[in-house]
Amino acid sequence: MIAVPRHILAFALSAVALPGLACSPAPNEAAKTEVLENCGARHVMMPIGVSGLTEAENLRLGYTTQRHYDGSACYVTETRVVVDCARDMAMTFGPGRALSIEEHALETDGVYGTLYAEYAEMPGALDVLADAAIEAGLSVERFDTLAQPVVLGPSGKSFDLGCACRLFYPDSRGAKR
Repeated sequence: MIAVPRHILAFALSAVALPGLACSPAPNEAAKTEVLENCGARHVMMPIGVSGLTEAENLRLGYTTQRHYDGSACYVTETRVVVDCARDMAMTFGPGRALSIEEHALETDGVYGTLYAEYAEMPGALDVLADAAIEAGLSVERFDTLAQPVVLGPSGKSFDLGCACRLFYPDSRGAKR
């Protein structure tokens, strides 16, 4: 997670109200899929937009995590992906709606970011995390197997969530395809 210094965030939020500063994302040159290091992936879409997974992180105890993002320079949806490699399952949780870039910065410092930070300190059962996320008003999606790529985000792009298990826990159920 990238923390935005409060003075920069305050400037960005004040600039939003100024006339003439409407969001204007640059068009992509071509649609393409990029495979990144450590199970990261990015789908560049035409005419604008990108959907991707950050590099996988090992949370310990058979759990891995990545962030899924989907959007453009104007908006983004983001969810945290947590994978239980031993049980061959995953879940995502996040705000569940498209956010402006400024709103996104506030959310990652809010309930969404706090819940993930607490979970990362002591990873455990996904059901407990899902219950806490739902109670906090976040959107939750569960995947009962990692055998096939799963569709994430409003762009409908597929991602291989089992890749992180193959990277960090190659003998786990989640690593099998």
